Amino acid sequence: MPIGIILLDWDSSHGPIMKAKYFEINLDFDIEYLNIFLLHTATGWTEDKAQKQVFTQYSKYNLVSHYVPLVENDVLRRIIIGIILEVHETKPNKYYQTLEQMANEKILFSNGTENITNFLKEFYESKIKTISETYEVPEVKKMIPLKTSTFRMNVSTKISELYDKFGTWALDFLEQLPQNLEVEKLESIYKRERDAISKLIIWAAKNGIIRLIG
Repeated sequence: MPIGIILLDWDSSHGPIMKAKYFEINLDFDIEYLNIFLLHTATGWTEDKAQKQVFTQYSKYNLVSHYVPLVENDVLRRIIIGIILEVHETKPNKYYQTLEQMANEKILFSNGTENITNFLKEFYESKIKTISETYEVPEVKKMIPLKTSTFRMNVSTKISELYDKFGTWALDFLEQLPQNLEVEKLESIYKRERDAISKLIIWAAKNGIIRLIG
């Protein structure tokens, strides 16, 4: 799951800098900015030579990054947008799609750090935070489902689909969801059909109703 977003810029005087960031949790991001740029630009700085998208695994978190070059007045501007993921998250494809969309936003190349930071926060909260890759049932057994901050709003728009897929018990289950138990423990407490709770959790995560950590 995502836990933050960064924007790196290449300053003509100082080299790579952290231009803006938004972290959902207290995070010590200690990866060398130059190393991130080199992962993308080892074969060249221009769009036709650089590696646009890179997924990198570290000991404390993973990083999905997107390189965006822009020529302004015959000068090449270079930025990298990066989504920081929990260390267990190893499926970057949907994040690539979102970063591709984000790369078209001209505000990323503006000089106003505060405006960029506000944009990163808004984009993260509305487009990135709720992204959930398609999990398989065995994957979620050891994970902990947590209600999202938009739980009430998201579940209200999906009640009909929820009832059709799982029955009326599913809404009561999500409403009363404990916030500190792994899925397999929930299954041992709430006796349902085999893997029914795992499948409900996967569906709820995909629809931004809960988040999975672990």
